[in-house]
Amino acid sequence: MRRLLVVALLFVCPGCGTMANLEGKEYMFLSPSRVREPQVFGGVRNDLRWIGNSIAYDSPSDVPGHVLGSVVFIADLPLSAAADTVTLPLVAHQQWNRSFAPAYEETSPADSAPSK
Repeated sequence: MRRLLVVALLFVCPGCGTMANLEGKEYMFLSPSRVREPQVFGGVRNDLRWIGNSIAYDSPSDVPGHVLGSVVFIADLPLSAAADTVTLPLVAHQQWNRSFAPAYEETSPADSAPSK
């Protein structure tokens, strides 16, 4: 039974943290895209944040759901680390372009016309 649960968890959420990071989502499901920019090893950061949120429960009746959530995100942690390593060049390139892109202000064509 335990093996079946582990296998099911691996198929349900392989690299969820990384997928959410690349899509710019705060949470994997039920979250709008491009809430934030992708970060280097953001999938691992997402998993760790989600584990912390799962552990911080308010009432004893919430314990089973939060424990299950923690187990899912702990199982996803090494998969997100591997996926973050594979996507590292892409995310680093995106961050490089954002950091060193020349700052410019948009002007309308009327503003750029030479004055007489």
